[in-house]
Amino acid sequence: MPAAIVRSAATLGLERAMLVPLALVLSLVACQEPEQTTGPSLSQAALPKSITLTYICGNSFRVRNTNPNEITVTWDVYQKGETGTLVLPAKPSSAPYSETYFTTVNKGTVRLFLDGVLFQTKANGNKPVCELPADTTRPAIPASGLFDLLPESTFVASPPGDSVTVYYRNVFAIRFDDSTSGTTIRNLLQSMHGEIIAGAAGAKEYKVRFPDPGPTYQAVDSLGAAIISWPGVKYAVPVLRQTGAGVYSRRPVEGLGGSRHDWLGSGTDFTRSRLQVRAPLAWGCETGTYGATKPRIGVVDFQINPTLANFEDQLVATIEPTAATFRMKPSTRLSDPVIHSHGTSVSAILLGNGDDSAAAPGMVWGADFTFLALSNGSQEPEDMVEYFVTKLLPEATKRGIRVLVSSVVIGPSQPQQVLRIQEAIKTYVDSGGLFIQAVGNFAGIRTPEQLLAIQGSSEIANAQAMARLFQSSPQSRSGLIFVGGTRENGKFWEEGSYLGGMTEILAPATRIATLAFDGHLQTDSGTSLSAPFVGGVAAQLLAMDPSLTAAELKEYVIRGAAVSREDPATGDSVATQAVEHVPNGESVHQLDAYGSLKLLSYERPGTPLCGLTITNTGNAWYQVQSVIQRKGGPEQVSVGGQPVAFTSIAQGGRLAAAGIDQYRLSGGEWVGAGSTSGDAIVFLEQDTAYLRPVESNGPLWVRTDLQVRLGSPDASRRFGPTNITQGFPANLAGAQYYWASAWYTPELVSVSPTGDWVYLEYVWDFNDDCSTRPSEGEEFRVLIPLRGGQTQEFSKRSWSGGCPDPNSLHITSTPAAGGRIAWRDDGEEFYYAREYYDANTRLERWTVGNGVEQVGSGHDVGPLTFDALVWSQEGGRLLSRERTFWYVPYSEQACYNRVRASGAAGVIASSAAEGNYENICPDVPLAAARLASALGRNRAPGTTVRPTINRRYPLGIPRSMRAN
Repeated sequence: MPAAIVRSAATLGLERAMLVPLALVLSLVACQEPEQTTGPSLSQAALPKSITLTYICGNSFRVRNTNPNEITVTWDVYQKGETGTLVLPAKPSSAPYSETYFTTVNKGTVRLFLDGVLFQTKANGNKPVCELPADTTRPAIPASGLFDLLPESTFVASPPGDSVTVYYRNVFAIRFDDSTSGTTIRNLLQSMHGEIIAGAAGAKEYKVRFPDPGPTYQAVDSLGAAIISWPGVKYAVPVLRQTGAGVYSRRPVEGLGGSRHDWLGSGTDFTRSRLQVRAPLAWGCETGTYGATKPRIGVVDFQINPTLANFEDQLVATIEPTAATFRMKPSTRLSDPVIHSHGTSVSAILLGNGDDSAAAPGMVWGADFTFLALSNGSQEPEDMVEYFVTKLLPEATKRGIRVLVSSVVIGPSQPQQVLRIQEAIKTYVDSGGLFIQAVGNFAGIRTPEQLLAIQGSSEIANAQAMARLFQSSPQSRSGLIFVGGTRENGKFWEEGSYLGGMTEILAPATRIATLAFDGHLQTDSGTSLSAPFVGGVAAQLLAMDPSLTAAELKEYVIRGAAVSREDPATGDSVATQAVEHVPNGESVHQLDAYGSLKLLSYERPGTPLCGLTITNTGNAWYQVQSVIQRKGGPEQVSVGGQPVAFTSIAQGGRLAAAGIDQYRLSGGEWVGAGSTSGDAIVFLEQDTAYLRPVESNGPLWVRTDLQVRLGSPDASRRFGPTNITQGFPANLAGAQYYWASAWYTPELVSVSPTGDWVYLEYVWDFNDDCSTRPSEGEEFRVLIPLRGGQTQEFSKRSWSGGCPDPNSLHITSTPAAGGRIAWRDDGEEFYYAREYYDANTRLERWTVGNGVEQVGSGHDVGPLTFDALVWSQEGGRLLSRERTFWYVPYSEQACYNRVRASGAAGVIASSAAEGNYENICPDVPLAAARLASALGRNRAPGTTVRPTINRRYPLGIPRSMRAN
């Protein structure tokens, strides 16, 4: 049987010019290439209805396909033994169908089959033969790879001065403009004696062999220039026999150690870089866990150690080059310890579970992570550009990787190779991906022009390609980020590169704590390590809101770095300053993970809570509803029509608890997640405390004990229900009694962020039977260790008196009346407001790091009682709700919301509120973080947004460094 040649036509009038006999099968698309799948597939039963067979002339037939998908059918000439296969192109979007023509050798009735089932026949009409229009279809890009077809060749050449890059002299990778017709392509091949030998459909490239132009690189360059001059050619580059790739990195500068308290202050090498971008606060909003949709992220680098705890349950695939598809060579560069560990180091900053034995928490703790490796074992592709363009970036697009981090440089700085990489990056970005590139460690490069002027480099093409896209494609620019570096002091890192007008964000680049390939801690420097910080924040944003586009992710990264912050000295929102010493005086900010996440939370309803105002109405004893303040207006939380009150919000901003009831953010709405059957819930730094009142009756009293249990993702830290008050005196009553009706009041019980301590207010009381004993009792405030140790008593007030006359009560011991406690977010210190009925209240600072000890003597704050006291995580200050004592003249009684300095306890800011001792101060929000005024673009200058209530932030402390 003769070979079949397919010929298709879309919407052509072909009933003309019956002139030339044919004994071929041809296919034609008029002036355009049929589109790939653009719509839903028809069901298998409906497919035949989309196909129509028509007789034309001679032995020629036409098949029309109205399906938006490509379909393969077979045909035969009835009882003549002649058969063939047709690939019917998809219906173009601009036409109602595609048309395919074929001509048989034998005259007779033609039958069409789909999956072996006959569905149409058409008899030969005995008309004279006719001429069909010329074939204008673009040649199909072969599916076969280049390197299983191309033999070893002596036809190679290297650019002058480049000892790494080697080109095939006579084989070019060519990409045409999408509008270039098949006729133009065929004319080029015919004119220049080119033969298509392979291709890369993902990159839309043909691999074409031409006659050898000569032994010199100048001859290769001349051939390339001739191809590029042909109309419709987007780029033409000689195929690389081998090329190089490099990394942006520096060798480790010292060893590393750390402990929990290193997260305080300016930090150490273990914590400093994460503190610079305010990662601990951001981890309180989003980690990619707690029910988040895991963001799909990737890293392009040499190799990774997949066995490390940082990548557990996150590394879903490692893409590697194989000898079956690419020519491979031994990789001598992998013996360099920096390059050997580079991919692991970059990836460990991007992601990690926040609780690993290596003590290097990543920016996101739950992700769908793909590592796109530039090597396989001890080998790498000879042509790194070919692998990058035809495999890695198409694979990233295919897998739907939304955030891709590159801290490597790939490919020679030959203009056409740069253009080739540029098109590949553009294709990835246009598919919805965000491409994040480290700008490099070349101190002399300060402008895009300097970068693009580099010639003769074998490892800079991808950075040059990105710079070209920045300049030429506003659409692609919205999906590209160049990342520069900052020093430990937050100033610009002069040893790193900077592309003016293109470097839009900076991140820590010096003395960064991360992991080596073997899992050991190391510190390293370089913009290679800056890029994954930015990628991690983009991943956190994507986890908070999976609907964000690449352009929106980039916008929140850059805008979030410039949001105002709380000034610890004044409590006011102050503008964030741009990084100092940026070249050319440009205004660029250092990455702020928390700023970006809280900006998103404020502007996007239904996202997890982060730095928002939550107003609880009611009073200090009984909350009746919660209202979340977002940019679009108040968002009241209600379940079944009943308003609720948030008293504790979990890490990740997706879980909340009001007394014994739980709530979960689902589909942008807060919905009930059930009751704990009597346990009041307190979300801690990483764990959850469950508190339950346990009542028992005696002959003269009702005793209420406190039962505590701790749920933790770390099995070694969990413990079951423990009655922490069972050793207390009989006749125990008081504060915890209110839980009997689930009226949980967090001020009466406070669990330390680490789950190691419980602060408790309680009463020992005999008042039930005045006929048998006098009224007497004691009131206590104590700190109780949950893991062994001595209970610390802070305040005790005793009284006695005759039952018939309540006014006869008198204090028999200390005059202390009580107090409030506020834990610092590391769980090692707390502040205690010790109140006296006959003296000023004293604000004290205590530490529990090495035993319970008071720091200093405390500070008098006046005749005040505290309704609430909260530690401000963002500002590192104390927020309080205060009121005057009962003995202050009625006309002078008032309520205050105040900001106090954590060191000297002085009042930084104060506002009065209505209320007095009798009716109690109104419950207004206190905060662990205050949303800066600059976040709301439509807000009046100088206005502020009230802060979050009762928020806890995880610190991502490794298991080995957590208190036991």
